[in-house]
Amino acid sequence: MSTDKRNVPVKVGSKTYNLRFNYDALTTIEDTLGKPFLDVFLSLTKLSFTSVKVVFWAGLRKNHPEVALEDVGAILDECEELPQMIKALTASLQNFFNKKTDAPEEKKTSKKGSMVTTAE
Repeated sequence: MSTDKRNVPVKVGSKTYNLRFNYDALTTIEDTLGKPFLDVFLSLTKLSFTSVKVVFWAGLRKNHPEVALEDVGAILDECEELPQMIKALTASLQNFFNKKTDAPEEKKTSKKGSMVTTAE
């Protein structure tokens, strides 16, 4: 598995999964649940089990495409620490929105004077 820092490992039972969100994952969440991502994210804080299941599945798709939505319930049943799972989901989503990468960052000033961050 990639050592990409955007991956967030989460151990469930005897297996470690690497969560990683991208645009496809977020649109899959919206399409599957039929509501905007912000509503889904807020439902995680209210512990919507359907949202947890779909968000976990979407986070798996990049690194574990073999896991189907129908398989996720059984995986989550093995999870002994649901609060830790929610923290891993949140960390992985933060990595997506913060674009955390392995590459060092270089700050440049755009023509309009605002800061632009680019990876080397």
